[in-house]
Order: sequence, then structure tokens, then C-alpha cells
Amino acid sequence: MNIRVLIVDDSAFMRRLLTEMIKEYPGFEVAGIARNGVEAVQQVLTLQPDVVTMDVEMPIMDGLKALKEIMKVRPTPVIMVSSLTQDGADATIQALMLGAVDFIAKPAGSISAELGNKQNELLVMLQAAASSHPSVKKWGSESPGQPEAPAQTPAPAASVQRERRRTAPMISGICAIGTSTGGPKALETVITSLPEDLGIPVVVVQHMPVKFTASLAQRLDQHAGLHVMEAAHHQMLEPGNVYIAPGGKHMEIENTGVGSYRIVISEQNTVNGHRPSVEVMFDSVTRLKGLKKSYVIMTGMGADGAQAMQRAKEAAFQSVTIAESEATCVVYGMPRAAVELKCIDHILPLPQIAGKIMDIFHSHPGSR
Repeated sequence: MNIRVLIVDDSAFMRRLLTEMIKEYPGFEVAGIARNGVEAVQQVLTLQPDVVTMDVEMPIMDGLKALKEIMKVRPTPVIMVSSLTQDGADATIQALMLGAVDFIAKPAGSISAELGNKQNELLVMLQAAASSHPSVKKWGSESPGQPEAPAQTPAPAASVQRERRRTAPMISGICAIGTSTGGPKALETVITSLPEDLGIPVVVVQHMPVKFTASLAQRLDQHAGLHVMEAAHHQMLEPGNVYIAPGGKHMEIENTGVGSYRIVISEQNTVNGHRPSVEVMFDSVTRLKGLKKSYVIMTGMGADGAQAMQRAKEAAFQSVTIAESEATCVVYGMPRAAVELKCIDHILPLPQIAGKIMDIFHSHPGSR
């Protein structure tokens, strides 16, 4: 049976372009089109498509409002179609937090020069989205039946943070997280559930292009007790900070040789088809000596990071590996690959991952 796609865009050109791209693939069909968010909601109810491609900026009702309504009336996998502007990046991150499965950037410059790459990218996304589990969890809410996240302490004022950093203890551990499709919401769940006094730095690779990771970091920082930022080259690691690899660049962690650790940002070749790559970051963490480490792999397509987790377990020094369980993954690709390599210590549903990280680093009373 074909995967049925509803195309939502106010641009006749983009509707035609997406229609032609989708029709070229066996196993796909265009279920219908909509020109604005109001029509999109109506068509979702009438046509019941398998996947929706949704423009962000539209008249009458924009993509964000339409997405919220669709997730209320008939949760359906949605792929956002985003412009590469900063405003487009901010809106796309908001959409991912509201339940969109993934996003694809509109072609920039010469449409024909980018079309082949965009076609392949869209095909992979549509296939993944059709078998995904769309999430409707909003910021600060809990899904029925899930344990509550630990209560959050408001982030301290900047002056207090600076004072704390001057007297911060030496880093004794590090948590490394890798994710892809569905990752922004998964990161929201984990990072906003970690306490301000976690006592270690957290480093993150989320597969994303340039600009989008800065928006993601800013969004998470507004809701987390930890300080979340897009990482910078040669930035020193500090406890209580979360560092997200910049879109389009690899991130590694290195020992400075004087008891501290810093970030190395590079534009070397893609690894496993990705830059940033989870594998590159995980391997760099494994090379660090004398630290307790946790590696977390969450929702995403492909297998990026799995072999690096296996190498981490083979290195065996104070390393704990965690994979998100299939039950809560939007796409059970990356965690599955790691589980199949038999290198995972704990397979956990998403709401339990933050608690396990806290247990590993003894950061709260009553550790199990």
C-alpha cells in the first residue's frame, strides 16, 4: 500500500515541486494539497494521510498553528518545510517541540542544482515519518502514565553563575548524548529534567544544519535548570553546562593536559553521512582518561554512534551506555543499531533517562 502524503504550502510552485518529487517514487502518492493551515486541518481529517509536509509561513493559519491543531484532532507525522533564515530556524525548532517529526529546508539559490539532493533527503524522511510515532507532548507537560520529571530549580542569575564557575570543582565525569530524527523533543525531556547541580558537563550531537542548532540551544536554555548553549571552538567545559555541536560541524572533546577539558570544532569530512557526527563526539569522549562517562543514544534514523558506543564499552573504564527504548522513539534506528551490537547497559523509555544519568553521577539523594 502506498504512503499517502498531504502537501501543505501557500506557494503554487512549491506545491508543484513537491508533488513532482513525491510522484517519482514508487510506493508514494500525493493524497491531496492544501494552501494554508485551515485547509490543512480539514484535509487531514477528510483524507487521513500517512504523512504531511507543512510549510511554516502561510496566510490565514500558519504552519505552527496548523500543526498544533492537527496534533489535537488527529495526530499525524508532519515534516516541516522551512526557509533557511534565522526566523525560519526558530519557527522550525518550535514546530519540532510541538510534535513535528522532522524538517527539510527549502532549496536555496539554484533550485535545479539542489533538487537531486533534496529528493533523496525527502524520500528518507517520508519513509521514516510514515513509520514514526508522532508526539503531542507540550513544553512542561507530561504524557499520561509517564513518571513526573524531577522538579526544576530556576537557573541562577548570571552573576551567581559566574561566581559558581570561579569556584567550580574539577570535572570528574561527562555525559555525551547523540540523537537525530525526533531528537529536539527527546532532548527537551532529558535536559529539562536534569538538575542545575548535576555537577558534570553534558555534550550533545543533534543532526542539524547550520543555524538550527543555535535556535535549539536557545529554546532549551529557556526551559532548563542547566545552561544550554551552542558549542564554540576551544570553549572550556564547565559543570552544569550543556554544549550542543554547531550544525554542519563536528565536535570533539580534548584534554588540555592541565586537568581541564575543551571543545574542538572542525569541518572535516562527514562520518556516517553526518556532520556533526555522534560517532566523532563519542570517540573523543572515550579517549579522555580518568573521567566517569555516560553515553546516551536516542531517537534517530541510521546507525550513527552505535559503533562508537561499542568501542566505549570495550575501553571499559567507568563507561555506562544508555539507549532509548523503541516504545518512546520517534524513529528506532540509532538506538536499535547500538542495542544489536550488545553494547548497551540500560534500555530505557525516554522519561527515565534523566533519572538514570543522575544515578550514574550520584547527583541526587536516593540513587538506585
